[in-house]
Amino acid sequence: MQKKVLSLRIWVDADACPNPIKEILFRVAKRLS
Repeated sequence: MQKKVLSLRIWVDADACPNPIKEILFRVAKRLS
């Protein structure tokens, strides 16, 4: 069985995004990579 690889790219404005949101995004990205 073949495994599908999904690619998702999220662009975040680091200056405008609150720190807790950035931390969540970093954790999710690390978990999925």
